[in-house]
Amino acid sequence: MKKLLVAVACSLVLSVAFAADTAVNEKVLKTFKETFADVKNEEWFQDGDQFTVRFVRNEIDTRITYDEDANILSTIRYYKGKHLPAMILGKLNRKYTDKWVFGVTETSNEEGTQYHITLEDKENWMVVVSDSNGSMRVEKKFKREDLAPLCAPAPLR
Repeated sequence: MKKLLVAVACSLVLSVAFAADTAVNEKVLKTFKETFADVKNEEWFQDGDQFTVRFVRNEIDTRITYDEDANILSTIRYYKGKHLPAMILGKLNRKYTDKWVFGVTETSNEEGTQYHITLEDKENWMVVVSDSNGSMRVEKKFKREDLAPLCAPAPLR
């Protein structure tokens, strides 16, 4: 888990470092601007012949990956529970009455959309995965004290 967090942090730092140098394919840029005309301050990243754009709109942090022909390959959106579809939020509230939503990672690709929903209570965290129809399964469970060392500040030297 700790290695995963370090890897994610490093990739974010490197992505930001290279974002300024990305020359975005004109077809991709045109498609993005037509679809998201109100978005400002987006960041672009390139990986081979794929282009990923990151932006925040309406409290939702979004990443969209396009191919060179401006087709959307995948999307990832990060948001609070209030942005979940009503059917999924309703099922969560009925099934997990003693927990609240910490955050949501929504992933979409040609296979469909999945919602990775992090729930918490006073003692535990859990990740529930839901599809668009509200079918749910528990993916992971953690005790809060198991995560405390990962969240603790580094000692001062």
